[in-house]
Amino acid sequence: MPRVTIRAKLLLLSIVMLSIPYVGFQYLRETERYLQSSLEDSLLAVAGALAVSLQNQSRIFRNSSKTDQSGYPLFVHSLSYPIHIDGYTEDWVDYLDWSDRFAHSEQTLELGRSGPSFDLVVGAHEQNVNLLIRITDDSFVYQRGGLFDPNEADTVELVLNGDNSELQSVYFGTSGPGPVAAYSIVENWDFSVSRRPENNIVGEWRETEQGYVVEIRIPQFRVNDAVGIVVHDRDANSPESLKASTAGSLEPIAPNALLRTSAQLQQTIERVGLKKGRRVWMINRNGQVLASGGSLASEYKRGAINFLYTWILPAATDSFEDDLRSASRLRGKEVLTALGGRKSTRWRSSPDERAVIVSAAHPVRAGNELIGAVVVEETTNSIQTLQRDAMAALFNKSIAIFFGVTFILLVFASRLSYRIAKLRDQSERAIDQHGRVVGTISESSASDEIGDLSRSYAAMVGRLADYNAYLESMASKLSHELRTPLTVVSSSLQNLDSLSSGSEQEPYLARAREGTERLHNLVSRLSEAARLEQSVANVEFEEFDLTVLLEGCVDGYRNIYPHSQIQLIHAQSPCRFLGSGDLIAQLMDKLIDNAIAFGSDNEPIDISMERQPNGIELRVVNRGSLLPEAMQSQIFNSMVSLRGARSDKEPHLGLGLFISRLIVELHGGTISARNLTDDSGVEVTVLLPVSEDSPVA
Repeated sequence: MPRVTIRAKLLLLSIVMLSIPYVGFQYLRETERYLQSSLEDSLLAVAGALAVSLQNQSRIFRNSSKTDQSGYPLFVHSLSYPIHIDGYTEDWVDYLDWSDRFAHSEQTLELGRSGPSFDLVVGAHEQNVNLLIRITDDSFVYQRGGLFDPNEADTVELVLNGDNSELQSVYFGTSGPGPVAAYSIVENWDFSVSRRPENNIVGEWRETEQGYVVEIRIPQFRVNDAVGIVVHDRDANSPESLKASTAGSLEPIAPNALLRTSAQLQQTIERVGLKKGRRVWMINRNGQVLASGGSLASEYKRGAINFLYTWILPAATDSFEDDLRSASRLRGKEVLTALGGRKSTRWRSSPDERAVIVSAAHPVRAGNELIGAVVVEETTNSIQTLQRDAMAALFNKSIAIFFGVTFILLVFASRLSYRIAKLRDQSERAIDQHGRVVGTISESSASDEIGDLSRSYAAMVGRLADYNAYLESMASKLSHELRTPLTVVSSSLQNLDSLSSGSEQEPYLARAREGTERLHNLVSRLSEAARLEQSVANVEFEEFDLTVLLEGCVDGYRNIYPHSQIQLIHAQSPCRFLGSGDLIAQLMDKLIDNAIAFGSDNEPIDISMERQPNGIELRVVNRGSLLPEAMQSQIFNSMVSLRGARSDKEPHLGLGLFISRLIVELHGGTISARNLTDDSGVEVTVLLPVSEDSPVA
């Protein structure tokens, strides 16, 4: 299982604080919906108030909606600049989307060919009225010679209200593209007809891929607030001329009323005092604009650029495409609903999708009569700006708090981890791998749980050190306490032996002497272990040949243990080593004694020495009893013995291997024991390290 530190856990816990911005963002979303609903209500309230105030101006709405005598009213755009009469549409680019389209009468279909259709835009600048007529015609015929009959060639006819309310027609026909002269047809006294030029009317004729364009400028006094357009289409392969007009199917053709922005309604809008970024439309029953005011453009505060905030919520902008800027009529869903008698709202995106526009439409009534509608528009830039500022403030504060809390938690976790690691290191250094207390634990003055734990550990280690000291001094105490009674027993036996030499007392005296000798040996071994621990730090090292030492030891073991096969293998000479020869010999004595005690009869005891990269390795291998698994790491401790079941005459207190470990550790080495892989015996391994400047050869 992977180790997870307290610091990592606390840092992971601090990530939960990131939920604060998420919850705040969801709250902002709910706030956005509330603000949107409030914006709709606000726009509807403004539209409703304006609709009520327009009830006393119903005449303007009614007059602009009449279609019974003059056909569909033609909206006149207020041009902010003069139009150059050249047959091109570049000057009309802001108004082309609001052109009115007229087509030929259905009765003309019986001739077997499609009739003409045209788009019309009407604009006024100063004292002139400008007309842009774009005719769709796949084949057209120019006038030739002295022909001036409009039915003999493609001709554009203007129908005007003349003097005495008489209708007057002005024609535009030409023999080719370019400037076109306007003329009227008059009847002479002899019933003949002739052309009369109209010098104050200017026109331009230009061919296009779809047909041709006629651009006209006519003085305002000639129009008299009404004008009609008739397009005569002559096909070379057809004997009759077709026509399309602004009057539609009305006969006789009458000029269409010109619908202009109402100055009275415009003043009403100005008196309202619209807030910046809001626009108002007043339309008649046909959806045509009678007055408009205000603008959707507004300046909004721009904060510092932040990629994250821009990605989540784009910044509001007043630079967007306004498709209704020059509108002459409105046909949105909310407008149609309002013209049907019910107030409505609509959300739409600008054509470039850089802004969202909310429009509210409210019907205008005069009594029970529906006469028009009021439309109020506004972008959501104010909501978006408010939401973005709130989001930026929320995120900035949340991130600042997050990093602050994370830093505090990091410092706290680091301090906590340091204190725990320090307590762990002191605990590990206080007790060595053999369970001996070799250090202390400093008591912490902190009043928290870790401070209590350190003080408990310090007290525990202190008590354990006292107990270990007691155990370690037990051998010397026992030897001191046992020596006096042993001396008394020994002297008493000697006196008894000198007083009487009867044969019956001899066996008892022999057994007493034997027991006394074993007690002497026991005390000697206890004293030996105590003395070795006390004197081991004062041993002086000298250089000697380790191979020669081992060979001498093995020769002695063969004399002492004639029934055991002891052999030295893998020993190379010379092998110079810096250490204590007497202690190394004593180490080998303990290991051989242990090997003979646990070895099987007639089985050899192998002693080997090999040079390793990190030192010299000694091995003693005997065949016989195996080590219990639980005792392999404990047999080198003091007072640990596995000979309790044996009937040896020599006393065994478990000090032999303990002394061996002390000798090896004095030389900076390690000692270990393990069962052989084939479970035939035990192998004891001693590794004596050699430094770089050691004289080992």
